[in-house]
Amino acid sequence: MIELKSFTKSYNKVPAVSDVSFCVADNSITALVGLNGAGKTTILKAICAMHYADKGFVIVNGFDVAEFSEKVKEQCAFVTEQPRFYPNYTVCELLEIEIKLKSSIVSKKEIFKRVGELLSQFSLQDVYFKKIKELSKGYRQRLSFACAFCGNPSVFLLDEPMSGLDPRQIIETRNLIKNLSKDKLVLFSTHNMHEVEEICSRAIILHKGKVVATGTPKEICSYTATKTFEDAFMKLTSQKQLRKNIKNGGYDE
Repeated sequence: MIELKSFTKSYNKVPAVSDVSFCVADNSITALVGLNGAGKTTILKAICAMHYADKGFVIVNGFDVAEFSEKVKEQCAFVTEQPRFYPNYTVCELLEIEIKLKSSIVSKKEIFKRVGELLSQFSLQDVYFKKIKELSKGYRQRLSFACAFCGNPSVFLLDEPMSGLDPRQIIETRNLIKNLSKDKLVLFSTHNMHEVEEICSRAIILHKGKVVATGTPKEICSYTATKTFEDAFMKLTSQKQLRKNIKNGGYDE
């Protein structure tokens, strides 16, 4: 489980996220939804101990991130929107290195076996010997997931996982996320309202560093009296609605 309690983070004394509180349950898919600059990536990085709260707390599986950062890092996998790889490594070479770094597997036989499992699990068999610089955006995204899986994370944090993918790749990534959530916690940031409705059990809407609504997509549509999640998002992030929202204490189910 992930829990944020009054989380606040600033850059150069300018607040990026202010007084954010929410929980994310195990074995679920939750979306952080917001415009550019809303604070989505700031929150994801705080959860996986890439930086720390200025105020408040971030707790992952019962561990305070500020106190037990190494323990938290072992349990979290962070997949960025633009993954950075060594371009001249082959897919096989990179996975072997990641397994050695992130797991307790040491024998060549077991490493080879684990590489085969990851290639199958993330449909990378066709690019086994290709150099990373030759991969398409979709294959690079799959490779990012495979690298994250080389350890034993219970929490997957995904920063705009559908960005730049074609329709087929989006469907494949969507199915991958659904499969992950069977025994993992998945929290991802997105601009795509359709993806939220399609795969998420819960959504957290951010605007200018604050939470303006949480709940299932249907719940958010219901209490904003809108037909689609996209309409609900537009309503909640309009300046007129925000003034009313703040005055009434905010939406939160």
